[in-house]
Amino acid sequence: MWARNLRDDRADAATGIPGRNALLRQGHDVTLVAIGGMVWRALAAADKLARRGIEARVLGVSTLKP
Repeated sequence: MWARNLRDDRADAATGIPGRNALLRQGHDVTLVAIGGMVWRALAAADKLARRGIEARVLGVSTLKP
């Protein structure tokens, strides 16, 4: 899995259990869903949105099955 190679204080939450989503950030205005290396970008985007008063929930998806 991609996220296992990344280092961050939330790295364990991003790897999660296959088939399950990890709630990485609470929010009520919008939900951002990301997988792998894009999880960190989604968290950064949520930080930027918070500065504008928009609270974003971030879900890290550990697996994706088409």
